[in-house]
Amino acid sequence: MDDYGYITTKRLALRALTYEQLASALEALEAAFTPPYAQSSSGARLMAERLLLYRHKRVLMGIYPDERMFCTTWLMELNGDGTAVGELGFKGPPVGGEVEIGYGVEPRYRNRGYMKEAAAALCDYGLSLPGVTSIAAYTGSENYASQNVLAACGFEFLSKYGKMIKFRLRP
Repeated sequence: MDDYGYITTKRLALRALTYEQLASALEALEAAFTPPYAQSSSGARLMAERLLLYRHKRVLMGIYPDERMFCTTWLMELNGDGTAVGELGFKGPPVGGEVEIGYGVEPRYRNRGYMKEAAAALCDYGLSLPGVTSIAAYTGSENYASQNVLAACGFEFLSKYGKMIKFRLRP
């Protein structure tokens, strides 16, 4: 990882967005989230979730400007051509030594191992940072693909809350 938020793996480049890049991406998302797209049942929920996430991350980056790597979105791009295949990131600075990770991959790039590769790299990076002693992740009890990603990265089952499962990774 370099000082600007760039991690490379065998097949991927993970790039941490700056505050300006995140704000620009949010502006583009807000412009795209207009009728008729906003009324499409197939894409509206995902678009609304992404809008909320980007708004939340923009606020976090404003509050914690020195904690950008914990507060921003990391783009997952294919090495070589830069095709965006997904995004991931931490959900804020460490609390009690723990950070939480979240991730998503574009549907057409699923089942290729990209998320396992990216999540493992970001977790390795996160655990190398001062003050981080563990990484948490929550996933739906029926989201087996996400559970497989977490297991492949070394996360262990911690607890279940209704339909959500909490996993934890320690060094």
